[in-house]
Amino acid sequence: ECDPERPLENLEKAFSTAEEKLGIVRIVDPEDVCVEKPDEKAVMTYVSFLYRAFPDMPRSHRKKQPAVSLDDYNDLFTATKEWVEAKRKEASDRDFTNNRKDLKEKLEKFRKAREQDIPVKQMDMEALRELFEKLQSRKKRPTSPTVAPEMHFSELEKAWDSLQNENEEYEEAMMKKLKELEDLEALADKVRCECGRLEPEARALGEKVGEFERGSESGGRSTSPE
Repeated sequence: ECDPERPLENLEKAFSTAEEKLGIVRIVDPEDVCVEKPDEKAVMTYVSFLYRAFPDMPRSHRKKQPAVSLDDYNDLFTATKEWVEAKRKEASDRDFTNNRKDLKEKLEKFRKAREQDIPVKQMDMEALRELFEKLQSRKKRPTSPTVAPEMHFSELEKAWDSLQNENEEYEEAMMKKLKELEDLEALADKVRCECGRLEPEARALGEKVGEFERGSESGGRSTSPE
């Protein structure tokens, strides 16, 4: 039973049940939904998961779904495409810093951002795929909205797949550069250590050379010409 005075608990129960009983990925939390302006894209994606979980539900048991909007599709398509292109541009940059610490931080930041961003954008891609399929299924109707060729989901999917490959190459390039810097740093430490070890010997040798030179000069002055 639901208590109208406890919306957060009601949502928690609903999300947990859907995850445990239906295997629906929990992409939103009660705190994300029980606000004045929830994330529409996240909610839309979650609702699409629910509909996919009940493909055989009788129509009489379903509420009427809102009309599929071409504007919604175009807006989400454009936002996702811009994000993908920005990330692809970032992944093409190979002008890495020569500072090992800074590069290591950059690599960790990249990995963290990918772990956080990719799942969210993957949900956007799933929502776009579903919207596109619905729009295409209504294509034969005279008054149905038409998706422009350059806005077809397949075009974005190609860019998305390329981004995944480029991200892997970008990470590998950073790891290779970081390994080179670590090797150079290790070599520099070894050279400094060796120099430190040889410094007393070099100092002693210098002192001996100095004594030899002073002895030679002294001997030369004490020798009388014939």
